[in-house]
Amino acid sequence: MSILDMLEDFAAPPISGDGSHVGSMDLEELKAENFEAGYKAGWADSVSNITEDRNVISAELSRNLNDLNFTYREAYNAILTSVSAVLQEFSVQILPEILNRSIGYHVLDELLKLAQKHSEQCVLICVSPADSFVVRQLIDDFSSMRVEVDEDDTLSEGQVTISLRQEERQIDLSGILQGFQDALAAIDDSCMKASVNG
Repeated sequence: MSILDMLEDFAAPPISGDGSHVGSMDLEELKAENFEAGYKAGWADSVSNITEDRNVISAELSRNLNDLNFTYREAYNAILTSVSAVLQEFSVQILPEILNRSIGYHVLDELLKLAQKHSEQCVLICVSPADSFVVRQLIDDFSSMRVEVDEDDTLSEGQVTISLRQEERQIDLSGILQGFQDALAAIDDSCMKASVNG
């Protein structure tokens, strides 16, 4: 067999599946069917490629979002831990001093409120021995009411009781400090859990 017998002759009319030659009308139909089949195959390939590309993009996006979320959590925990350390130092070194210096102003503020209602009555202020000097200094300048300052050994630094016959008010700056320190401890615990759990 020669090589020419193996190759299709495009000059001759095409041969149908049963071995007979195809006419010109049949040739057009055959071309249309082949075109339609090729078009459908191309469309199916295109849809398949698009679906495959979408799946690859979706998987990549999902992985990137997970990486970003993990990185965000790491950064958030690192910042929170750093800020927490600064706030812890603030609560131990600076905040107690600020509260101790401001105890007299808190007492004075409560006295001004009471003076509007009960200006003719004597007010008894009980303070810790550590706060007595600061409170007495501010009360000396307060002349709209009669005020007595007593030291009470049962009160801790930052605690004050202001008493009238009908009313009693308490100031507890040590409770404020303890609440602040408890909140910082909760933040630290949260950071530790987050870093352990990832």
